[in-house]
Amino acid sequence: NKANIELIVKREVNEENKERGCKWNKREKEWERCDAPQVFKLGANDVIRPGIIKYTRWQQHIEDIFAAQNLPPYLALLTVVESRMDPDAISSAGAAGYYQFMPQMAKTYGLYVSAEGEMKGKVLVPFVDERRNILLSADATARYLADEVKRLRRQYPKAGSLVEVMATSTFQ
Repeated sequence: NKANIELIVKREVNEENKERGCKWNKREKEWERCDAPQVFKLGANDVIRPGIIKYTRWQQHIEDIFAAQNLPPYLALLTVVESRMDPDAISSAGAAGYYQFMPQMAKTYGLYVSAEGEMKGKVLVPFVDERRNILLSADATARYLADEVKRLRRQYPKAGSLVEVMATSTFQ
């Protein structure tokens, strides 16, 4: 039931925050920000919270991928916004996976999406959609955003760190 799920989610958030060394603010009745983005507070929206919990399990791997492209770690959280960390999320336009890539953009950034019931010779190949692989899609997203940041820096040289924000607005 919903009350049990809420307790499990709170317990997972509490454990994650304790592991990161966060402090509980008794007056505000929330976790104080530590090494995690502000969105990890217990007051996060119930719709987003399960995505945040899933994100914390992959956070270090995903943020390392984004760091390799010289992107700030908060951009890795796009997956929580785009899909709530649901690999089966599909938009009405056909974007799918953790970071909601359209098939052509996925192909451009090296993600393989097979056709349903694709044949190789006389063998039926199982359906493959790498947009649903968290690390492959995080890598493709980081490379896409890095490309956009470079493009926007050339176009708006005085924009500074606002360029990263502008790059996310071009995402899909």
